[in-house]
Amino acid sequence: MADFGHGEDVSRQREEVLSIGQSFLSQLVPGSPEYVQFQAELQRLAQNVGSPANEQGMARDIGLRLVQQQQARAAAGEAITPQQQQTNTAFQQFRDVSAFTPEELAVLEALRGELGDEGLTDLERTFQSITRTGADPSSVYESTLQPQLDLAFDQINRQAAQRGLVDSGIPLELSQRAAAELAIREAESRQAFRQQALGNVKDLFNVGQALRQREINLEGANVNLAQGREADILDLLRSQSASAFKREEALGERTTDRFATLGDAARLRDQEEGAARSKMLGQGLGAAAGFFLGGPAGAKAGANLGGSLFGGGGDAGSSVESLLASRRQDPVSGAFNFGNTQPQPTSRLSKSSSILGNDDKFNELLAAFQG
Repeated sequence: MADFGHGEDVSRQREEVLSIGQSFLSQLVPGSPEYVQFQAELQRLAQNVGSPANEQGMARDIGLRLVQQQQARAAAGEAITPQQQQTNTAFQQFRDVSAFTPEELAVLEALRGELGDEGLTDLERTFQSITRTGADPSSVYESTLQPQLDLAFDQINRQAAQRGLVDSGIPLELSQRAAAELAIREAESRQAFRQQALGNVKDLFNVGQALRQREINLEGANVNLAQGREADILDLLRSQSASAFKREEALGERTTDRFATLGDAARLRDQEEGAARSKMLGQGLGAAAGFFLGGPAGAKAGANLGGSLFGGGGDAGSSVESLLASRRQDPVSGAFNFGNTQPQPTSRLSKSSSILGNDDKFNELLAAFQG
């Protein structure tokens, strides 16, 4: 019984350790180093549950430390599982492949005005020229108005000299008209140049925006991947926590049932032990009284009768019949001879004076046995 109690206690402690471990495992991501380490520690603690150490407290301390360690790593952006690290490595390789080339970087630097004046490549110098021209087109615009005016005036004067109209007002009128037309053309050309410069800057800006959008889409895909993975992990942890809570409830129910079963078994054992002691006491009293009344045969019948009355079980009626029959037997000791109406010389009791000769006395004895 002691071995059974010890085994029951060890089994209960092992179940408590495993239940505590499951509650902490439900907060760890499966496959993570912390999860694997705690599983190994939990198995070790469960196997050594019979030792003097407090395995339950050790399981709580180790579980709390590993949960906090994993949460700190997750907050720092580290990979929690080897699978996550593999995904991050593959994504980094994709990020390296899609990284900006020197020419693409030159576009962004030109738009930000980060290109210097020395050591530039031809392409970088072109990008720089586009941005500077777009910022101040008039600073780089080369006007052709004056050369065109000089050419027009010279042509008008030559034609007037050929026709003898130099001193007339016709050359002046023609020169004014040509100057106005050339001024309009100059303004249109300057505006077209400005629009072209702005268009070039806009095209360059659109290229830069496409580059930025590519980078944003790449990082956005990484964020969406991380968010989806975190959502899956949260769902998994939520499911594990619910399962751990159900296991805790089941453990509490089993513990309650076990205590109730042990209590019933203890009460039954006490009842059985009490009945056995009463039976032994009844057998002793019955044997003594039976030997006094009927000798050895009466002692045996009295023991059976006392055991039946005090301890329960057995056939009390047959024990009484055996005791009564012993009254008519000739004991070996010769102390009594209940089968003969004549008393023996050594007998001091007659049938009428014997306790067995009086049914009231015998009933009192039976009542005493039953009481």
